[in-house]
Amino acid sequence: MTKIELAMARRGVSNIKLARTLGVSEGSTSAWKRGYVCVPKKHRQKLAETLGVKVEDILDARGLALLADEEGNCSEPL
Repeated sequence: MTKIELAMARRGVSNIKLARTLGVSEGSTSAWKRGYVCVPKKHRQKLAETLGVKVEDILDARGLALLADEEGNCSEPL
C-alpha cells in the first residue's frame, strides 16, 4: 500500500472523488496512487491538500508515491 492510498482511506476519499477534485481522469489518480507514474508538479500541492498531508509525506522527489510498511515508514516503489 502507498502513502497516497493510506491518506485516501483515512480521509474517506475515493478514486473518483480525488479525480474530480483534481480535474483529471480516474485512470490518472489510480496510476499515481499505485506509484506507476509520477504526479505532475501542477497537481502535487492540490493532491496533498485534498488528502490533508504534506507533499513530501506522500511523494518522493520524482513525484512517485511512497510506500508504507506496517509501521508507517516510507520507502520508494519497486
